Amino acid sequence: MVHKGCSRPKVLRFDSLVDGQSVFGDGIYTGNIAQGDITLQPQDYLLNGITPLHNCIVVTANASVSVDPLSLTAFAKGQNLVLFGPLASLSASSYCRGLVLAFRSGTWLVGGATISMTGLGYPGEVTDNPKFSDLIPARYRGKFKADTLDALVKLIPIGADGGVTTPGGYVGHTGSSEDWRTGGGGSGGTDGYGGPSGGAGSFGTCFCGGSGGGGGPNYGSGYLGGDAEPFGRQGGNGGIGNLGGSAGAGGGSGRPPGTATTNPGGLGAGGFLALITPYLYGEPGCSIQSMGVKGGAATAYTGPGAGSGGGIVAALMTIDAFKGTITCAGGISGDLNTRSTSAGAGGVGYISRQSGVSDQ
Repeated sequence: MVHKGCSRPKVLRFDSLVDGQSVFGDGIYTGNIAQGDITLQPQDYLLNGITPLHNCIVVTANASVSVDPLSLTAFAKGQNLVLFGPLASLSASSYCRGLVLAFRSGTWLVGGATISMTGLGYPGEVTDNPKFSDLIPARYRGKFKADTLDALVKLIPIGADGGVTTPGGYVGHTGSSEDWRTGGGGSGGTDGYGGPSGGAGSFGTCFCGGSGGGGGPNYGSGYLGGDAEPFGRQGGNGGIGNLGGSAGAGGGSGRPPGTATTNPGGLGAGGFLALITPYLYGEPGCSIQSMGVKGGAATAYTGPGAGSGGGIVAALMTIDAFKGTITCAGGISGDLNTRSTSAGAGGVGYISRQSGVSDQ
């Protein structure tokens, strides 16, 4: 109540940009980051007992951002985000078109914390001329400077090429790498004695690395290692062996993995991950990653499956104080066995680390 003769209470505002547009959003929390069964809520937090942070989402264990059913993106925004400790990790709740985190004041990784889209890429064809701003759900898009974001982050519909078919007895080929493209899947390994070929890897999309080829079976088998499907879909099937103790070659990684009679490939490929924040802080030992997945293991006298391609990480910030690791490595070959040659690794994805970004 305001009594006569008293001054009117002062109206407090979080930021003058709340009702306008900013590269970094409006700082209002989306309410969709869960740690276990608990939806995290903003709190005041004293980082390392020294730095006071207001309206902060604090992650201390495995946490995830729910996927918006319309944009198919795991999108979260707020004022401050802290990941604290070696058990702290943040990822999308399931495979999706991308994990996009927009925190208006800062993002802080401390004590070995991780933000990841490893294995969570979204397979399937992409329409021509995709835009980064389209990954922001429509109900929030008006708070962002979409044209600025689209100028800073380039989405190319098709990823880098996968490794070509592996001749029998040879080592598999690594998937390709190109600027602003996800890595291609590797090609399958073979029986080192000169058996059937390992399957070719495939290309992915801007939201998913390519899938790995299947391993070639033993010398004398009538089968080949299977090729991976394009657009980051199913990994190549492992060739079927016919030698005693040789159940079959390893499958390539993808979504779904390449099948094999014993060892299917790993699930998924690297996805798209974007951080939009004025201040990005990270201690040594912390990581931001979107990696491919290891291929399926070989059985005796067969080749292993190949790894899937790495994803894309785009970090847009004003001040870059991140001293940890940012990686988009491809998945490695499946484990070898008697007489196996190694499969190709998935291609390295792409990292865009842009500092000096502002609303000016």
